Amino acid sequence: MRRRAIPLVILGLAGATFGYCQEEPQVETRSELSTAEKEALLKEMERYAGARTLLDSSPEQLLRDLPELHELEFASEQGQLTLILSKVGETVAAFFRDFPNTTAFEQIRQERLGPNGKVEERQNQTFRYLAVARPQANEVLFEEYRASKKGKRVEVRFMHGMSFVTSGFVSMPDQFHPRYQPEANYRYLGMQNTEGRKAYVVAFAQVPEKARLFGRFGLGDHIAALLLQGVAWIDPATYQIVRMHSDLLAPRFDIFLSRQSTDAQFSEVQFKSGFPALWLPREVVVTIEWRGQLFRNYHHYSDFKLFKVETEEKRQPLGVGPSPQ
Repeated sequence: MRRRAIPLVILGLAGATFGYCQEEPQVETRSELSTAEKEALLKEMERYAGARTLLDSSPEQLLRDLPELHELEFASEQGQLTLILSKVGETVAAFFRDFPNTTAFEQIRQERLGPNGKVEERQNQTFRYLAVARPQANEVLFEEYRASKKGKRVEVRFMHGMSFVTSGFVSMPDQFHPRYQPEANYRYLGMQNTEGRKAYVVAFAQVPEKARLFGRFGLGDHIAALLLQGVAWIDPATYQIVRMHSDLLAPRFDIFLSRQSTDAQFSEVQFKSGFPALWLPREVVVTIEWRGQLFRNYHHYSDFKLFKVETEEKRQPLGVGPSPQ
């Protein structure tokens, strides 16, 4: 089973660690799964049968569930959807195909909220955040991790109580890659102003019986498979995704996970080396409700740079210092 670096969530709790990460089982890898693993995966997917998604919602329901859409000019028909998906698919495919290694300065604020909505515990941390392309065959896989100034891998400190560690946001647009579009349903919602520009707004929801991108949430010996739905704001001139919002396809009350939402703002990043500009995460907010308690992580990214991974590093464990450009 091959791992892709899409949003990662780890919860620290008094000596226990729970994790969630997006993974992609390749077609050829699926055939290597044991009968028990296949049956377990199918059983997990059955939990999403009949899930009501954003695609089924009326405009009134959408505005209630997603206040971010309050200025949306709702579309009256779906005639533009095919072209939008085709164009954004080309843009996303090129992003993954040509992606260089990047590093950014990351500021994180973690919060645990009480029943009254007030912050009970907060901590701030800073890191260098690396996104490393790992070419394999005709695709590019990512590894996203935090590092010291010398490029050594470091971990986020947990708060004194419970807290989540979240990452993997560079890869969020993967949901619109042509390879994975057949595994989700889409709906063109309309046009909306975002940061001074008009944008297409497209909702998506993974289809349980087709999905190959899925999350894993580990709780003791039990691993739960998570599927997503959400909304993307797409620049009509460039077909770049400028914002994404994702939620669980359905709450997972069996593992006490009522909510996991991610809202990411992307910005165009210019590099001094002359490499073509990239659209990368600038601001990300992750909200998680687990066992009735609310957690929120804020991520801010700046000072993006390209870096080279030396040839000898490829023969060593990840974490050898990069050479910034």
